[in-house]
Amino acid sequence: MKISYLIKNSIKTIIGSVLLFPTSLIKLFLNLKKIWDSENIIIHFGDGYGDHFTHHDLIRYYFRGKKTLYIHFFETDRHNSELVTIFSDRSIFFKNNFKIILFGKSYKFGEFERSLIKPLNSSIFFLIKFLKKKKTRISFYPYFYNKINDTYKKFNISTNLSNPENKDSIKDWLIHYYKLVKKYNKSSLFKLNSPLSSYKTVNRNSKICSIYLRGKNFQSKDFSSTRSGSPNLETYLPTFQFLLDEGYNIFLLGDRNFQIDYKNTDLKFINVNFIKDNKLREKVELFSLINSNLLISETGGLTYFGLYLEKTLLINYFPSNYPFPAPKLNKKIYDKTNRQYIDLEKMSNIDQFEILKKENFDLINNESDEILDFVKKNLKK
Repeated sequence: MKISYLIKNSIKTIIGSVLLFPTSLIKLFLNLKKIWDSENIIIHFGDGYGDHFTHHDLIRYYFRGKKTLYIHFFETDRHNSELVTIFSDRSIFFKNNFKIILFGKSYKFGEFERSLIKPLNSSIFFLIKFLKKKKTRISFYPYFYNKINDTYKKFNISTNLSNPENKDSIKDWLIHYYKLVKKYNKSSLFKLNSPLSSYKTVNRNSKICSIYLRGKNFQSKDFSSTRSGSPNLETYLPTFQFLLDEGYNIFLLGDRNFQIDYKNTDLKFINVNFIKDNKLREKVELFSLINSNLLISETGGLTYFGLYLEKTLLINYFPSNYPFPAPKLNKKIYDKTNRQYIDLEKMSNIDQFEILKKENFDLINNESDEILDFVKKNLKK
């Protein structure tokens, strides 16, 4: 690791942490009663949007009936800080970084998952230990993932499910999570709370479809690119129009700032990225995900909201055999040497990732007509 990188990383971290510490300290003392009253405190630093959702969700199942406080550390532009409002247990969050824009360029300061030092996180943790009751137990993400994995291993009931990106990362917790949600899905005890009761002319009595499109590093062969959809917006337009014709209010979500808006449709198409107020944008995102009748999603953290919805459809899905309880339209791998698609169903998830690393294989996204036909077919079921 280069010395220049070490210095730059540390300076940005220290500057951001120093500037954020006063507001973090105020928030800590405003929530002193929550800390003092808690039987369990969970601290979650790092990792993606999906894990902040699933780990918190699992904890409320596991600690139901107990006074639990979940403390999130959120990164700017990576997490939705309003996430803490949707669960029925107590939770708070701290921002561990911020960004400023100068002369059209964006600069971020503070702590990140891969920061070499984490002074803000360490300081808050020290204060929580000092302020809590002696008998209050503190656990850290991924505490409950590991607990489930260890239990499955102990009783020899492991599913052998692993992270396709890292075969040493066991994910038995995911199978257990699906079972828990399915078991309690009709119970109001574990429902998700919407941060908004309505948004403009769209209310809970309207048909709502949330569409999550993911797009980063389209040309690379890393894990992020395998979860990306088509870079061409035209691929999705026929499906958008079909759903509008079917009477759905569409909320377009995701990390691509598609410049699209349907005019004169009584707000039936809402591109959430067009909402300039950051706090409102985050609330609208969660409102749409929690109140949707239909979620159409490429692979990403927002997909897990689909476990609580009437219907979820997954497009551009990869690897093909990775579990999620919803209909899937899989990506394809094309063998350029033999000029044919390979049969993914006969390959493990790990092998699908391995073969993709070879030069003569390409990962192919779903085409426009395939997505439209898939949605039409599954809406009838």
